Amino acid sequence: MSVSASTPVNIRICLVGEVAKDKSCCEAARTFGVPVITSETGLELIADNDWRTYFVLEDFETPIYTALLETKQSILGPPAIIQIAALRGGLKEYPRPVYNYAMNSIVACFTGVRSKEELKKLVNFIHAMGGGIRKDIMNVGLTHLISTHSGGDKYEYAKTFGLTVVRPAWVYAAWEQRDQLEFRADTEEFSNKYKLKCFEGQKICFVGFPADEHKLMLEMLETNGGVHVELGDPECSHIVVGQHATPVKPESKSNRTHILKSDWFWYTIKNGYAIEKNYLFDDSLYSVAQCESLAYKETVIKKSSMRFIYFMEFYTTESNYVGILDTIINVFKIPLEESVEDNDALLNEFKIKAIFDNFLPIHEVHQSLFAHLGVIRAKWSEDCLIGDIILQHRGDLIKAYRPYVNFFDQMKETLIQSERKHPRFQEFLKINEAKPVCNRQRLQDLMICPVQHLPRIQLLLNNILKHTNQNNPDYLRLEDALKAIKEVIMEINKYKCETESPKVGRVFSFRKTRSNLKRAVSIVRTSLFGSPQLPPRRSVSCE
Repeated sequence: MSVSASTPVNIRICLVGEVAKDKSCCEAARTFGVPVITSETGLELIADNDWRTYFVLEDFETPIYTALLETKQSILGPPAIIQIAALRGGLKEYPRPVYNYAMNSIVACFTGVRSKEELKKLVNFIHAMGGGIRKDIMNVGLTHLISTHSGGDKYEYAKTFGLTVVRPAWVYAAWEQRDQLEFRADTEEFSNKYKLKCFEGQKICFVGFPADEHKLMLEMLETNGGVHVELGDPECSHIVVGQHATPVKPESKSNRTHILKSDWFWYTIKNGYAIEKNYLFDDSLYSVAQCESLAYKETVIKKSSMRFIYFMEFYTTESNYVGILDTIINVFKIPLEESVEDNDALLNEFKIKAIFDNFLPIHEVHQSLFAHLGVIRAKWSEDCLIGDIILQHRGDLIKAYRPYVNFFDQMKETLIQSERKHPRFQEFLKINEAKPVCNRQRLQDLMICPVQHLPRIQLLLNNILKHTNQNNPDYLRLEDALKAIKEVIMEINKYKCETESPKVGRVFSFRKTRSNLKRAVSIVRTSLFGSPQLPPRRSVSCE
């Protein structure tokens, strides 16, 4: 709080009503060295212009307070005058009534409060507790966003820059404790009770998820403050779509409804928010192998130059890989972290981090890479620049894969030992590994996938290059992209050339990947085009 060092000569303090009986308040008033008088209402002093009078009231919601306020008098609450006196400073001319300083240094912004009457009340309470208000969320010094719901520009800004986001109830609860001299509204213990949950105020529908996953998402939605609605509800704010199960974009009743990929839901839970425009559902971004419509297949076949066919192998492989990464996070990592937060840990926080922390950057870079491939697929032309996508992600691939491969053995050992030592964790793995989304694979098997993936990209890019005309602007870029992938693999192998895992063998052994990939490619071709027969390929050595 700010007080002046000196006090004007004709200043006095008037203790109104019951305040005159408050011993602490009387003692504080006398420390300023100015006349202290008492009055039942203080109204008789309003017209005395020879004095600047500070009226001390215990109630800021009475007709007496309103009458003093309308004549622009200086009004303080008992806690405020005690707190100012404790600073051993002087009185200043306060621009508005101050009851206490529970919100001193707090600067807040509002969003979502529709009632002007309620907004006015909230603003007055904050001012009365020494806080400040700003209309613009981007104001320097802003500390809090007070909101009725998650989402929106102000909410995204607040979460991005680490502002505290609370419900209006935070203000009311702070006001109820206004007479406690030591109370502060911005303490973590108090604020946590009123922090806005990440789906609060949102009505969300889930489309295209298996029954077990759908049930889990409903539970997570409720835990995080959201409300589930059915498809077609006009008040639905978000439709979350199963990324690898729904080829057709669902229709909404409102043009304000966001139709989003499932990643938005899980990232929002993890980070408190996720920008909706980054997760928009686009049915053109989804795996052709899962699209059953004949019309769609005809469209694909019409486009089926050899370059396009091999690009689709790349796209489908990346789609399936991102699906595996999503499964690791949604089915295993997030539930384990939630068990810790709920004080019912299946595994301690250190071991969860040891297993999954190096995995997250890989998930992020391949989500981005897959999204870029989806844009090309949606707007396919023979001269599209596939190679640029790899070149743009080269640095991120190195940063993501190097620690994962380097610490793969330690991660695997932690996973194996944890399964042996913790029966509840072992049971958790068995239940989740049996889910259809895991395709009968154990978590150990799923976690090996990143170690095998970069050589697959190298093979796929090589096939695309072989069927790209040298006059195509993408030809040189593909050559550079292949060099970049080889450099990534070499860079990683500098740090770990051999692993002890018999399943992995050499960190990135390219030849061992080829036979498995050829079988997968054959299945994809059959699914897409009805026949696995394509021109034979030359043997390529990439080690």
